[in-house]
This record gives sequence, structure tokens and C-alpha cells, in this order.
Amino acid sequence: MTSDLFDLPTKVVKTYRVHGCHRRHLSYREWARCSWPSAAFGSGDGPYCTIARCRRRAATVHLHSDIDAALGWLAVIDGPTGCGGRCLGRHELVRIDLRAD
Repeated sequence: MTSDLFDLPTKVVKTYRVHGCHRRHLSYREWARCSWPSAAFGSGDGPYCTIARCRRRAATVHLHSDIDAALGWLAVIDGPTGCGGRCLGRHELVRIDLRAD
């Protein structure tokens, strides 16, 4: 069962449509790698991504196939241990829209 996007508990889902290059990206992972070239990427693929901007110069990006999986991972990194030893709590939930690319 998919969560209602208007009834998300604490996080707002941002939608990213463009990111500054003029290529047509065929996959969500390709779009994300182009958008955040210095990011560390976890496994997964899909339109929803969680971004942890807690590392000094790079973000950590995880792609998810549905909103429930993304919210689940966001709950983990927002939890008591955060996303690691130097967590600053700078986490985002984003939906990538390839149609606008």
C-alpha cells in the first residue's frame, strides 16, 4: 500500500525536474549521478531518493522504487544513530521527474 503524498508525517517530497545539463537521461540513477557527481551512491533505483548531506564535501544518495521504501530509509537515517558518526540531520526526500529532462 502506497502512502498518500499529502499525508506524509514530517518530510515534504520535493520534485526535481531539471539540474543544469542538457542531456536526456534514460534512468533515474543516470540523472542522479549527473545531478550529484561527487555523491556516494547506495544500491537501488527508482524515482524517489533520500539524500544525506552530512558528509563534508559529498552527499550520500539512495534511490528507491516507491515512496514507502524511501520513507522507511528516511526513518532509519533520521533515527537515533543518524546516517553515521558525524550525522548533522541534513536529510531530504526527493522525487525525480525524468519526463521534464
